[in-house]
This record gives sequence, C-alpha cells and structure tokens, in this order.
Amino acid sequence: MTQQLSETYHLGDIDQIAFVVNNLDIALSTYTTLFGSFKSVLLPNIPVVYRDKETSIALKMAFGKNESLEVEIIEPVNKNGETGPFGEHLKTHGEGLHHVRFKVKNLQETLRLMEADGYKNIYGNLNSDRPWAYIEAPDKLGHTLIELIE
Repeated sequence: MTQQLSETYHLGDIDQIAFVVNNLDIALSTYTTLFGSFKSVLLPNIPVVYRDKETSIALKMAFGKNESLEVEIIEPVNKNGETGPFGEHLKTHGEGLHHVRFKVKNLQETLRLMEADGYKNIYGNLNSDRPWAYIEAPDKLGHTLIELIE
C-alpha cells in the first residue's frame, strides 16, 4: 500500500508512525523498550477542524526517534469530551497504530487528488504555519489514518 500511495500522490517516505493509548504514562514503558527514549508534552488547547466541525482538543503526547522515523504516542485528555480522531480510534479499535505521516510539498493539491479518489480529510489545521491533515482511507484499505504535513 505505501509504495502505491507514494507513487500515486507523490508522498515520499513515511517519516512518522503514531500510536494512540488510554494512558500515556503506563504505555511509555512498553514503547520505550521498543523505540528508545521519549520526550513528553501536554498540548492543552489545539484549535482544529474535526469532521467538518471547528473545535479544540487537548492531548498528552510523547515523541521519540528511531533513526529517521519519528515515533509519536498520543493520549486524548479533553475534559469537554471532544477527543477527535484519537478518542474515536480508541472506542472503535482500541490502543495501537493510529496513523502514518508523509511530508508533502503542496498539501492542498495532494488533498484534492486524494479526495477525488475517495479519501476523506477528517481532521487538521490547513491554516497553521505548517498545515497538516489526517486522511481517512476508503474502507478497503483499513482503519489506519494517513497524516499529511507540508
């Protein structure tokens, strides 16, 4: 799938994999054993658009590196109940792989091409200094999301 996606949409290599968990502090011991050390951060209020609705979410996150691959672990922590695609994934699929990320040169153009083929932009911030979007693949490709970042 990755080779075909990369060629069709000019995505390049995967530069990040991300996992969603119920409790970051507990999960870190497992992921540290697999990938090495992580740096944890709390993102208290991120303005985003999720499934066509403007909202904000809060996340506890940890970032690590395994050679050129960034590893991200995410715990949704919103008190208002909005947990975006992370809480949705936990409810539907449980803990585990959430998304893979590709860097793109022109996010708007890549989104246009992918949406024409049945992919759906469900989450992101296209107006930030570094625009990004999470793309939901057609059902036949499974539930792992694709993150695009400019």
